Amino acid sequence: MSFLKYLAACGLLVSVNLSAQHLRIATWNMEHLAEKNGAGCKPRSTQDYKELADFAKSTEVDVFAVQEVENEAALARVFPKNEYDLIVSDRAVNTYSCRGKGQKSTPQRVGFAIKKSVNYHYDEAMNLPELALKGESLRYGMAIQLPDLNTSLLSVHLKSGCFSNPLTSGKRGCDQLAQQLPLVRDWIQDQSKTNEVMVVGDFNRRLANPDDFTLDYLSTAQPLYNASQDLLGCHPKYSAPIDHLLLSHNLVDQLEYPTAKNHTYSGSAMVSEPASAMLADHCPVSVSFKF
Repeated sequence: MSFLKYLAACGLLVSVNLSAQHLRIATWNMEHLAEKNGAGCKPRSTQDYKELADFAKSTEVDVFAVQEVENEAALARVFPKNEYDLIVSDRAVNTYSCRGKGQKSTPQRVGFAIKKSVNYHYDEAMNLPELALKGESLRYGMAIQLPDLNTSLLSVHLKSGCFSNPLTSGKRGCDQLAQQLPLVRDWIQDQSKTNEVMVVGDFNRRLANPDDFTLDYLSTAQPLYNASQDLLGCHPKYSAPIDHLLLSHNLVDQLEYPTAKNHTYSGSAMVSEPASAMLADHCPVSVSFKF
């Protein structure tokens, strides 16, 4: 009699699932993703949306934290509702004339596209609408909880125009970013009382620059690791990345790989995309966890 048969005969064989589970999380600025064909500052055709949808599926990402989406209907053109739960933040309608295109922009909002197989919890009270700043109508922060990782995940799209300047430079973008960062820090500190934390998104800041203080500042609330610190931007004009994935240090042990991954549209392993091959001006950047 084999050992397994012996255990079964004795009633001692228990069914155990020994396979690890995996969860891949990405941030993706989708460049003015609009609900309707031809709308906004990145006019797209039906074929463009199909290519975006096919690409999104190919990444095998489970949770997309997205930026620059008009609304849920726009997101549904890339992420089918029968496969994903879609959440998009509120924001005051704030449009402008598109540069060189002769038409109006669509609103830029943040949100999530979450595969229906993912265990998550959404509580509007976790969001960070204060990032809009009073009277400024900037983009909100949006958050979900991932119970399997005991993690609060915040998606942000911070103010542009202060990529590497000192916050005290007097530039309008720097003044606004200087108001937003303490709000993100306070959110990290609050969520860290009960959960691990991740803050991902378009920071509009070159956090990986050796002299940038942003990560150190946010880490005063909870020590953070920038999983995207070794990546380059995928756009040929912008090699210094502004899309980042920050996570509390206790999550590092659950990473499948120590650094994040750029998902290039061409499928090339090169860090720079040909501009003509890009479906948006940012590529998704992801990390994968095992639990």
